[in-house]
Amino acid sequence: IALWLAAILVMSLCACGGGPANSAAATGEASISAQSGIDNEFYFGGPIYCGGEFEGEQYAFFTRAVLDALPNLDFTPGILHCNDWHTAMMPMLARTQYPDWLQGGLRTLMTVHNLAYQGKFSHELDRELLGVEDRFATPEFVEHYGCDNMLKAGIVFADKVNTVSPTYAHEITTPEGGESLDGILRARSIGGDLFGILNGLDLEVWDPQTDKHIGHRFSAKDRGGKKLVKDELLAELGLEGGEAPLYAMIGRLVPQKGLELMRETLERLLASDARVIVLGTGYPEYESWLRDAEQRHRGRLCSYIGYNGDLAHRIYAGADFFMMPSRFEPCGISQMIAMRYGTLPIVRETGGLKDTVQPYNEFTGEGTGFSFAASGGRMRPIGTRGSCPACGRTPWPPTSASPAAREPTPSSTAASSARPNALCAVAGVGD
Repeated sequence: IALWLAAILVMSLCACGGGPANSAAATGEASISAQSGIDNEFYFGGPIYCGGEFEGEQYAFFTRAVLDALPNLDFTPGILHCNDWHTAMMPMLARTQYPDWLQGGLRTLMTVHNLAYQGKFSHELDRELLGVEDRFATPEFVEHYGCDNMLKAGIVFADKVNTVSPTYAHEITTPEGGESLDGILRARSIGGDLFGILNGLDLEVWDPQTDKHIGHRFSAKDRGGKKLVKDELLAELGLEGGEAPLYAMIGRLVPQKGLELMRETLERLLASDARVIVLGTGYPEYESWLRDAEQRHRGRLCSYIGYNGDLAHRIYAGADFFMMPSRFEPCGISQMIAMRYGTLPIVRETGGLKDTVQPYNEFTGEGTGFSFAASGGRMRPIGTRGSCPACGRTPWPPTSASPAAREPTPSSTAASSARPNALCAVAGVGD
């Protein structure tokens, strides 16, 4: 399989010059296509992420193949852009093994998408497959708590380091968010070499005015189609119709995504006559919990275990609220997509969620969603009384201790009755 991920998933390739051949550094042979793809059936004829030590071997091969392929490209850029641990050894190898070749003169950028995944392997693997000298297996370079840490090598040797949101760039320099690499990241930050650049969104793919995956188009000026999409979505997934608010969650079912908080809150949410859709796959215990919850709440909860891209479009478009209670979130794209479709995000104030979702302020009328403090355990709006400015609904089940438990005001009741799905204006749908 031609590894188009060389351009899309892993790196914006760059290169110049030749380099020392190192066939012993990687098992097998690679063929290079004119489109800068790298082909190796043994390593990439199946899943591109295999886990375990074999995955380290996969990307050790890929790292060497890319570096040695650079002279064969038909262009000569000057920047080697590496993403996550899978390519993080390239800055180190370029500098230490290609010093007299043009690879060694490339400027290098290391992008950290998620610091939790670091590529930890034995030094023996790095030495055998990549020729890493023993002198670099020290805490100053690649060694980290008894093993070689590929991501650390990239952070140490790259000219610049960036991540996918300004807040996450700060969080990873703290002991709480640094995943044991906060020391070196603080040093890079103090040196002016660590930056956070917010992820973007493909506005053509995610556009409620042109989206081919939804049955009705809508926009900020004409929101009628959103109500129709919601009604059809509820029917498609076997959920009860009506005017009850529809909450959605799409993503990996892993602890990072705040599933424990969801466990604490889901029963109370469903007891408030809400409808909930969860689309995703992940830890078996979370999948089993959601399946069991669906059995207990037939007609109110749909647990779609798996992934369905077309259905995801319809969920983003049809839901009223989108839940992202992530424990940490380097950036996150789902909250941006939700706002694009007029679906109000409910997020924990962390990473890119804090950078992209402005909490609604009832006094100024500003805001694009609801957020809660990163240190808090309960989902509730911040800076608001807890009701949606368009329909008057509370975005999360009220409790006796929360401001949202107060009786609704006449104006919010009227808004709920008159415009039960007029959420697009708040989130700027289609803008």
